[in-house]
Amino acid sequence: MLRSVVQKVLSKNRVVTTTTGDASSTAALAPQGKIPVSELKGHFDQVQTLRRDLSVVRQLYMELQGETKTILGSLTSYTNQIRKQALEQPVSSRVYMESGKVKLDKKSEDLTNKVEDLQDIVEDMRTNLIQRRGRPSDSAIAFADKQCEEIGKEIEELSDFIQSLRPSWKKTWQEELQTIVKEQMFLKEQEALLEDLKEDRGSLLETMKNLKKVMELQQKGGGREFVFQPAVDDNFEGLKTVMEEVKMIEVDSDKRLKAMAQMEKLRQVELSNRIDEFEEELTTFVGASRLRKTGGALEVERQRQQRDQENLRAMFAKKNEDLASTTAPPPLPQESGVAEE
Repeated sequence: MLRSVVQKVLSKNRVVTTTTGDASSTAALAPQGKIPVSELKGHFDQVQTLRRDLSVVRQLYMELQGETKTILGSLTSYTNQIRKQALEQPVSSRVYMESGKVKLDKKSEDLTNKVEDLQDIVEDMRTNLIQRRGRPSDSAIAFADKQCEEIGKEIEELSDFIQSLRPSWKKTWQEELQTIVKEQMFLKEQEALLEDLKEDRGSLLETMKNLKKVMELQQKGGGREFVFQPAVDDNFEGLKTVMEEVKMIEVDSDKRLKAMAQMEKLRQVELSNRIDEFEEELTTFVGASRLRKTGGALEVERQRQQRDQENLRAMFAKKNEDLASTTAPPPLPQESGVAEE
């Protein structure tokens, strides 16, 4: 519509230009003549029409500009809302798939119910027409036709919705399948690692068993130490040979650092496990739950309350005795005279 109005304005502008050109040429040819009133009136009408068309174009432009600003504002707010939701709660493909399943289930269920209702209506109309020799009303026929058209549209919408969900679901299935394969491989690796750990533990137990046997032999031998003397090479010349071997050693800094870290780790383990006899006995005694059971904190609190009540009773009893002794009347004096007979 805007294009047609602009074309109309431009065509009229060309008409006005040609008309004014003809008028100027006529005026040049006849400078002494006067322009007729009818021609001026025609020019005036064209100018008014052009002004009206320009105002219409301006109005259309302002409306288009306002609608564009409104649409851009709504898009901006919607984008900000989606960004905020994504930052607050990231939506995974599985969550999107679950929401699509819910929507698809609801749409298919509604469509199924509508088809079943329409089937019931058509079946009633058929029964009324065949068995009862009745004629369905025009409104019922129109309603059935309208429902059929709506069901057809909803079926197309449901088909389009399914087609829109298929690519994303397929991609989600592929990702989940890759995840399942990776998890299966990870589980197999962990099972293999578990078997290796079992073998390492068995070798450690065997080594510890041998160490314990050696310690028992040392204890039985009266404290004598086992000294292993390596075989001496014939070319060994004492300190000279040792210094030459030291010179030939290639220094490996990484290996030294690893050895230092290992020694520090062993030292920390030894320090953390080093306890004296009293601490060991106390830890064993408490850890084995050998302490006598006294009822816990509740029993202690009950005994304290009982002692407080006994103390209060004793205090009030003593106070009552003191009050009774101070408020008692003095004894009457006894007469010493002899009673008359």
